[in-house]
Parts: sequence; structure tokens; C-alpha cells
Amino acid sequence: MSMLNPGDVIRTRSAKEFRIDKLLGVGSQADVYLLNDGRSVFKRFRDREELSRVRWLINRRLPADLPLALPTDLVEDMAHGGYISAFANGGTLASLLADPALSYADSICVAHGIMDNLAKIHAHMAHGDVREENIFVVTHRDACGTLAVDSVIYIDADNYAAEDAPLPMYLGDTLVMAPELRRTRDPRFVSRSADVYAAAQILHLLLLRHNDSGFVTSPAEFSEAMLAGHWHSDMFGATRRDTGLVGQGFRAEMLDSRMASLFRAALQADPALRPSARQVADHLHALLTQGRIVHCPHCNWPMMLEPGVTRCAHTHHCGKAFDQPRLVLPGGHQVPVTGSLVLGRGELGNERVSKRHLLLSRAGPLVCVRDLDSSNGTYVRDDASASWHRLAPNEEVYLCPHPHDSLLKAGGVELMLRF
Repeated sequence: MSMLNPGDVIRTRSAKEFRIDKLLGVGSQADVYLLNDGRSVFKRFRDREELSRVRWLINRRLPADLPLALPTDLVEDMAHGGYISAFANGGTLASLLADPALSYADSICVAHGIMDNLAKIHAHMAHGDVREENIFVVTHRDACGTLAVDSVIYIDADNYAAEDAPLPMYLGDTLVMAPELRRTRDPRFVSRSADVYAAAQILHLLLLRHNDSGFVTSPAEFSEAMLAGHWHSDMFGATRRDTGLVGQGFRAEMLDSRMASLFRAALQADPALRPSARQVADHLHALLTQGRIVHCPHCNWPMMLEPGVTRCAHTHHCGKAFDQPRLVLPGGHQVPVTGSLVLGRGELGNERVSKRHLLLSRAGPLVCVRDLDSSNGTYVRDDASASWHRLAPNEEVYLCPHPHDSLLKAGGVELMLRF
């Protein structure tokens, strides 16, 4: 198939004309060109049969705000034909991952954006080719240097699958291919669960900083392990081989139990056992909003907190115990928060406090606070200058003990947490 040149004119089914600006990339299925309006691209297929699937997408009239570079018009008069779609802003996830300034907190924000937007796509279809090069991310940093994810756009949905759509003609990236696809090479197995399997490889990079798609063994051994449904670099395996980032990255023990469970389930050989993208996205959101991503005060390595944690999870080089948090009761009496502690009217001596008002649990260098459906509420704040926020019944929040300020209130009783 001959290449198009800058200035060549293409005409769409809707009688619009565009000029080729430059070639953006050459793939096994198609070539991609930037058009002279600077906002659109033309993807020209090698196989004209792919146009029937493009027509399905256009006729389906999917939501305009779907985080997916969808075809907007069809081109049928070029050799083999193709489609027009919006140009994806930002850089690829692959380039973002190569940025040395990407902190661990940044990684969690990006991971949430990836899974949240994949879940939105899954409300309508499976993407079929989830990999770092097919995800474009736009970010910015605020005045404090905190990274925010403005948008996550998936491109190259040519291998998509939907209930009433023509079957995909090709399969996605071999390195992240789910076992059922690797085993059968059957496009009927392109699915949302296969997308989640592929996305778990990206989470491996973002959450554990290990590259699990490189070949540290032979390609044959890699393929054999994947066909058998065995993740060849199990997170908790005693003989774990760290692929791609030798001597770097984090051990899986730094994940909280829910994230570890989702991680393992996403890489199950049985598609029915894998979680949905929404389940993973919701847990990442909870970690972010509850402030459960912390750095060990001793070694400064990150970890995900949950109640019951008492020491650094990075036992191979740190493993030190965290300081013991203490609750300061009215009158000055101090109670160590060693595990879980239920507080009520008997402990606080106030009629506005319920008999079982709130639960405190130790969580590393933080204290987890849960309201026990109290009558007059449990209130928290970030610092002494902030306004009080009332927790919903059974809502959890994680507080960092402060030497001077009361950041917790049960009914009308202010309480202090100290180390």
C-alpha cells in the first residue's frame, strides 16, 4: 500500500475534504496521518473489510464524552479506506511512565484515571487493545506541585468488541494478551475481562514499579506460563523474578489487602474471576480520597494503609515499627490506640455521645476513624483552621495525629490524637 504525501486530499462519506499534513505512525493494521486542520487524524486500513466495523461504531452514536477516540466520518474512496477521528491531546502513557518526576502519588492518580475511563468505555464495549501506547494522558500540576489528571483518552479501538457488532479482525498486543486469547486466537474472546487483564500489566508498572511484560526468560517459557494461566512474575511469589526493572520497584506487601486481591484476580486465567474495571477504579479512588497512600517516616518508601498495620511493609530493607498513636481524652487521660478502640458515652462522659459512637483503629502512622451511626455525629477536620466535616454513618477517614490540634469530635466532645 503506497503512502500518502503531505498535501494529498481525502474526501469523506459526508463530502468533507481534508489534506494530509504528515504521517504519524505505521502499524500492522493501518497507517495514521495528521490532517491539516491540526485537530483530526486519518487512519487508513490495509484491509477494506475493517470498514464494516467502523460503520457500526459511527451508526451506534456512542456518547460524545466517551473517553475514546471514536470515528467521526468514513473514507471510502481511498485504497482500502479508513476513517477520521479527533486527534488525541497529551502524551502517551508510555512517555509519562518514563518521566523521572512521576511520584508514587502521581502514579496512583494516573492509575485511577486509566481504570475509571476504561470502566466508562466498558459500559458500551470492550476496547480490545489496552496498552501503554494506546492511552493518552493530559496532566497538570497545581501551585503546590500536586499532579492532577485532566483527561485520559484511549485510542485505536479498532479491535473493539460489543454484543451486536461484527467480530474483530485482529487481536491486541501479544505481551499483555489474556490466556483465553493467547490460547485460542479467537476474536470471540475479546472482552471486557481481557481488557482488565491487559490493564493489570499497566497497574503493575504504576503501583509496583515493575515491568511484567519483558522477557527475562525465553519467549517460549513466557508463552508457556501465560497459556497455563500462570502469571510468570507472581506478586507474592517466593521466587519472584522482577522483569525489566532489575533491583528496583516495590514488593507486593506494600499494597493493602483489597488492592492485592484485585491485582491477583485481574490476572486469573479464568475470565469470570477477574474484577471489573469499575471495581478497581473505585478502590483506587477510595485510597486517594481517604489519604491512605503514605510514605514510611523511616525509609520514605510508599505503602497503602489499612487498619491493623503497625510497621513499614518494606521488610526487606526497613520494616521498622511506627510510633504508637494515643488518644487524649477530656481531662488529659491518654489511651494508646494499639488495635481497635470503640468510644462511647461511658468513655467520654457526655450525654451527647452515643453508647457506641465511633471506632478508632491503628493504621500505620495514621488512625482510622469510623462513625458507628451515632446520633449527634462524628466530626473531623484536616487542621485547626479547617471547618468540621461530619462523617456519614459507617464512613471511614484516616487522620494523622497532631501534637497540638484537635482534629476529631464526637458529638460535642473534642478529642486529640498524638504520638
